[in-house]
Amino acid sequence: MNVDALTAAMGDYFRGERQEMLAILACSTGLLLLAAALHAVGRDGFSRGFGLTALLLAVMLSSTAGSLLLRDPPHQARLVAALQGTDARAVLAGEAARMAEVIRKYPYYRNGALALGLLALAGAALSRVGWVAGAAAGALLLVVAQLTIDHYSEARATRYASQLGAALVAPVPARPR
Repeated sequence: MNVDALTAAMGDYFRGERQEMLAILACSTGLLLLAAALHAVGRDGFSRGFGLTALLLAVMLSSTAGSLLLRDPPHQARLVAALQGTDARAVLAGEAARMAEVIRKYPYYRNGALALGLLALAGAALSRVGWVAGAAAGALLLVVAQLTIDHYSEARATRYASQLGAALVAPVPARPR
């Protein structure tokens, strides 16, 4: 097990997670500003439906991003510290299991986003009510965001899981006596 390479892989994974979470926070802020500007100009059902959906989207994504921004640094520090200890393999096995569970959930996220997209499209197609169209537009932005986030997140998680798996099968170097 190459501890330096594994530490670098962990750094890459968690740095990517942090960058993604910061991008989510920035995009959520931008979306809220767009909704506010739309409402200031339109002040109609569409802008209210869009604004409410944008607000719900921003709260949901920002709370997830915020919790991960708080959770990830201590988790990474524990992992890196454990690599220096005698139970490094057990810690790596636990992290590999955690990542397998994370990767297993991506199809559910994708399917949920696509179902929401279909619901939004149906609402927009079947209704002429302004707030429904605005809510549908906001929901479709959520679908785009979710698919984009998950594409990059899943690729990063899969790469990291592969690196963990490779480290688990690598021979343990002899410790100096």
